[in-house]
Amino acid sequence: MSLDKQLDDVLGDPPWDDSALEKSWWNPFSGTREYVNTKHPGALLYRSLESVCLSLEIFLDAVEDLISSINMFKADSIRPGFWHRPNRAFVDRLEIRIQRGISSSASCAMALVDHARNFSEKYHVPNYKDTIKTSFCTNPEHRFVQGLRNYIAHVRITKANWQINYSEKGRMVRFILSPDELVKWDEWPSEAKDYIKQKTEGINVEELFNSYSTKVRRFNSWFNLRVMDTYSNDITDYLRCKRFLDKLSVANGWRLLLSPASQRDDFDPYIHLGQYLSKQEREEVFSLPYKSKAQVDRIISLIDEHNACTEELRQKVYSLFKVSES
Repeated sequence: MSLDKQLDDVLGDPPWDDSALEKSWWNPFSGTREYVNTKHPGALLYRSLESVCLSLEIFLDAVEDLISSINMFKADSIRPGFWHRPNRAFVDRLEIRIQRGISSSASCAMALVDHARNFSEKYHVPNYKDTIKTSFCTNPEHRFVQGLRNYIAHVRITKANWQINYSEKGRMVRFILSPDELVKWDEWPSEAKDYIKQKTEGINVEELFNSYSTKVRRFNSWFNLRVMDTYSNDITDYLRCKRFLDKLSVANGWRLLLSPASQRDDFDPYIHLGQYLSKQEREEVFSLPYKSKAQVDRIISLIDEHNACTEELRQKVYSLFKVSES
């Protein structure tokens, strides 16, 4: 009998309760997680949503890296030595990081657009098209970033030049995309052309991506809420199954940790805490009475993220740590 057939016999069709999942997990041991990830109606949906969320995080990280590089230029360029010839290589590298950040931010933005659209084509998201239309389709910033990505990918890397100005408000450092250079390309979307023409003094890179990323965050918050409103039953039940299987997996890990090999008289579990606890957590643990139930209970609570440690396992952990009964 094939593994899938065995799992069909044990689990049947979803939804599955915890007892069915546990029975399947141990008999047969292998294949239950893969089966759930294949058969549960919320599994592929959730992984697709995770992919969109990951795409958002990558875009925001690219923007953060760009803004961080610009801020580094602002801070370092105050020093007179920044402009000296021996420092030229560092300045060049910093400027390249900023140019790379512009390219990455624009590319990641359009990748996110594609990923969200692909999700909406597979799973109905109420009001998705209308919201996209009002928020982005005719939005000048979005259309410019869209055109910028195509310009960089298919024409040339457009160089943002730094400007340093002094006024009664203080020192201002900006990286500017030149409108005169950009308008030479005739394939900009109409909204992007208007956006470029309005920026007669140049397009401030930092202002552009700060403003645009705020719009993207706002849209994706709306998007995630609509998805959860529509598919909450499937997603919630899938995550319940996933967390329960995680709990079973961790419980198995506890059993391996507490195997006879770890029960030797010369085995000291305290030596291994650095593999599981941060420095701050270890300090908290050692602030409690040594080899006390309170101390070991705190160790368990920090490590056992899935609440997998049963009372039987807890007693074995007490024994492993040689907890004093007093």
